[in-house]
Amino acid sequence: MNIINGKLKKVENNEFTELLNPLLVDGEGIVATYKAINDGIVFTNRRIIGLDFKGLTGKKIRYTSIPYSKLLFYYIETAGFADFDCELEIWLSLSESIKLNFASGADIGEVGKIIASYSK
Repeated sequence: MNIINGKLKKVENNEFTELLNPLLVDGEGIVATYKAINDGIVFTNRRIIGLDFKGLTGKKIRYTSIPYSKLLFYYIETAGFADFDCELEIWLSLSESIKLNFASGADIGEVGKIIASYSK
């Protein structure tokens, strides 16, 4: 399953704050934010939230919320010699996964640390 189209690049954590504030629970804070062309992925201290903007105006948004407690396992793939992009694949079950592609220069190690820190 792919919840975000495009290559994700790190942006400021306030990029989607206005859209996410109604969804965040008490004590939940944004840890890292990545954006593709219009879509985005936000790592909080409790979950991963995907923002998929729909339609011509982008006013319709599909939010995907994945609590860290539901992650079975994940892998990160670093950039290589000829392939500069990084990848994260999160497994929610043995048959269902979510793949995220990060643009060159993304610190995929940071993403791995975030997941490891909060998925206890």
